[in-house]
Amino acid sequence: MFPKLPFRVSSLTLLIVLSLIYFQNSAISLTAHPHSAPVIDIVYPIKAEPSYSCSFGAPRSGGRTHQGEDIFVPKGTPLVATVSGFISEGNFGLSSLAGYRLWIVGVDGNSYFYAHLNNDTPGTDDGAGGEGTAYAPGIGPGSWVEAGQVIAYAGDSGNAEGTPPHLHFEIHPDGGGAVCTVPSLDKAATPWRLESLLGKTNFYAKVPGIGSDIPRDFDNMVVVKRLQGATSHGTAAAISQTGWISSKVAILTRDDHFSDALASIPLAFTFMNDPNVDTPVPLLLTSSKKLSPESLAEMKRLGVEIVLVIGGPAAISDGVLGELRAAGITPDRIWQNSLYGTAADVARRMRINALQWGTFSAPDTAVITTGENFPDALAVSSPAAANNMPILLVSPTAIPSETLAALQDLQIKKLLIVGGAGAVHPSVEEALRNKGYTITARIWGNTEYDTAAKIVNEGNGLFNFTVPGVAFIARGDHFSDALAGGAFAARMNPAPILLVQPGSVPQPTWDYLAKTSSSTTIGYVLGGYGAVSYPVKTELNLLIF
Repeated sequence: MFPKLPFRVSSLTLLIVLSLIYFQNSAISLTAHPHSAPVIDIVYPIKAEPSYSCSFGAPRSGGRTHQGEDIFVPKGTPLVATVSGFISEGNFGLSSLAGYRLWIVGVDGNSYFYAHLNNDTPGTDDGAGGEGTAYAPGIGPGSWVEAGQVIAYAGDSGNAEGTPPHLHFEIHPDGGGAVCTVPSLDKAATPWRLESLLGKTNFYAKVPGIGSDIPRDFDNMVVVKRLQGATSHGTAAAISQTGWISSKVAILTRDDHFSDALASIPLAFTFMNDPNVDTPVPLLLTSSKKLSPESLAEMKRLGVEIVLVIGGPAAISDGVLGELRAAGITPDRIWQNSLYGTAADVARRMRINALQWGTFSAPDTAVITTGENFPDALAVSSPAAANNMPILLVSPTAIPSETLAALQDLQIKKLLIVGGAGAVHPSVEEALRNKGYTITARIWGNTEYDTAAKIVNEGNGLFNFTVPGVAFIARGDHFSDALAGGAFAARMNPAPILLVQPGSVPQPTWDYLAKTSSSTTIGYVLGGYGAVSYPVKTELNLLIF
């Protein structure tokens, strides 16, 4: 077991220190290479142990020289995008020399070439596999890919037939000539080799509430698994794919405002009490005018029959409902003319479900938070849902009539306020007390990161988080990933949602994870590398380990 650090260091410093310790004490050394080349920040392109040597510039047939590195791995090994970018519309598909290949035009201005992708059907060397064995689903000319996303599979196509399967990998800075990739590969491989030092590769861990084993590999280094898609819709679908084998019901909310998704997560949890569904249901996202193809594909995989569409036609258009019907899925819209009214009607549906099924009690406690901004509310969705608490919304200085009506209709007796005085003014709290509601607690912090940590620390007596258990980590400066993860975190009965900045771990989050690392079985990072950067994910691994 690697020793815990008793003090706070940055993600980069922590990685450098541990890497230096490793390379001073390990027989494995960085690959020697004679060529001067820039060190480019990339994700290691293969989900496997680094294995390569410098062959850049080596002679090849026809008077050519080798323009990249060959990374030898078993046939079919997943290959990942080294950076975010687009798949080039040229040089895609099959060629006699490179076999199946692709280029990534990176957002960093560089181009990356992958060659000799798999062309064999599984278990053979028949060359009859086609593009379906070479490329990951959905990958084609013009596709957007995120760094770390699986894009293809290693093989021996083209003039590599008869050689051990491998990836031929090239880097072309600024789209120009190729350079030796070894310095960049060495840097990208360092976290993986650090993982080997910690002795945490290729093992499985049982995830409470799911009942299936989750494999650990390069992108899911040590104890933190990243759930991501190319878009917020794709990330929500990836979360659903991890948490659900099937579901007859799903919830669909807009992707450009937080309130509908926030209010719907407790409703999603009630379906575990529906004898015909028997599970909490996933939350998926769409744009307002067009049904998300990622969400539709996930609905089909799940076997969804009914979709609860949260919000009115301005939030999700009637055209989207028409697309659902055309796909054989029945939409059920829940809405009023304001975000406060929509949240109120979502809460009413929770009571309707309780009375209709008779398998759980109608709610008597509700969460009150602001409807005007999302940071305070991000982390409360999963514990509220798992504890049968609807989420109702107020403005900072007033209680909307829709919210007051819902409190009466639902026969709510107790309230939990989330957010400080700027989010829910003391005058609002006093008005609620004067109407006879018991305020059980107000949870708030100076920042959204502090509030999230306080929800799991100070709120544990109210929410009863599962220990030992899972931790979910999402960016705190945008809402979609954290709210999409709320439905999954709730079914952990519940698991906390903690917040980070894309480039750093805030102190309240760091303190909580350091304190609870021995009881945290696995962490889920929600979103791609632009949402939670690679160094942050590395620090989270080492905190939880």
